[in-house]
Amino acid sequence: MTSTLAENLKTTDQAAQSQSSQHAVGDTAAPCPLKQRHALEARVIGEDDKPLADIGVELRKSATEKLRAKTDANGAVRYDGLQAGGYQLSLYELDQEAWELIKQEPLTDALAKSSGDAGWQDFSPPSREKIDHLVIEGECVTKLADRYGFFPDTVWDWPDNAQLKQSRKDMNVLAPEDTLVIPARRDKEIPAQTGNRYHLKRKGIPAKLRVRFLIAGEPRDNVPYMVSITTLDAQTVADQQGMTDAKGFVSVFVPPNASTATVVLDKGKWQQTYEFNLGYIDPIDTVRGVQGRLRDLGYAIENEDGILDENTQAAIQLFQLDHQLKVTGEIDQATRDKLKEKFLS
Repeated sequence: MTSTLAENLKTTDQAAQSQSSQHAVGDTAAPCPLKQRHALEARVIGEDDKPLADIGVELRKSATEKLRAKTDANGAVRYDGLQAGGYQLSLYELDQEAWELIKQEPLTDALAKSSGDAGWQDFSPPSREKIDHLVIEGECVTKLADRYGFFPDTVWDWPDNAQLKQSRKDMNVLAPEDTLVIPARRDKEIPAQTGNRYHLKRKGIPAKLRVRFLIAGEPRDNVPYMVSITTLDAQTVADQQGMTDAKGFVSVFVPPNASTATVVLDKGKWQQTYEFNLGYIDPIDTVRGVQGRLRDLGYAIENEDGILDENTQAAIQLFQLDHQLKVTGEIDQATRDKLKEKFLS
């Protein structure tokens, strides 16, 4: 009985070893692969080549399968858990002319690999109807284009705004109760492959502020400056420093919702401080527009109230005298033209 039991155990052990050996050979020939997933990244910058946060980026797999994310402080988004292949990438909150592809580059092997499964969703399309926007004080095309997701030139050159453009001349000098047509937003997508990073630019944002400083009619060139910006939403904007160029210009980038710019020019006993209300200058064909330009050019204006009072007339007379115009104290075309030339708008 003991011998029979031993033989049975030996036979069972040999069978088990044979099955184990066969299973190992089978695993080597046809292993069970792990599910491999991939990644794709995008980065959004502005006109100053700095990253833009809170920009909506969409990756589309099909008409009903989409991923959406907002760029972080580094202007970046990353999509993980993707099957290898091609997709469509877009900045879904922006018009087709408001952004462009700058370049693409492959991710490193470590960054290109991913895991898990992407959480595809079906998002409702955004509104695409034109808007008749009634301008309020402090608004301009640059600010409104940013708000509605457009490149400023697209809005300003839109056929429905032709009459306003002819009247106001400058996109950033609008009057309260002007009507600006915001066109229906148009979509744009670019093809995107897993394993790549796509660099995109938001066009027209931030805006460029240029202020010219003269003394006795000559440019104040190579003078140090510091510019401080205040925004409507109390956003933190780092002070910008530099030197005026050969024509006396201070040129800095400003966010579209900037409300004031404070320029500290020169140092020591020569230091002067100037404050500019951005987007608040009225058109040149209004009394307030003339008053605002005179004030920013250094002439004594007590109130920008749209009234051609004695104080305003005195400032006009001094301006006319300084620029060899007929001294009348009246706002004639020659005075307006010279004001535009000196104010640059």
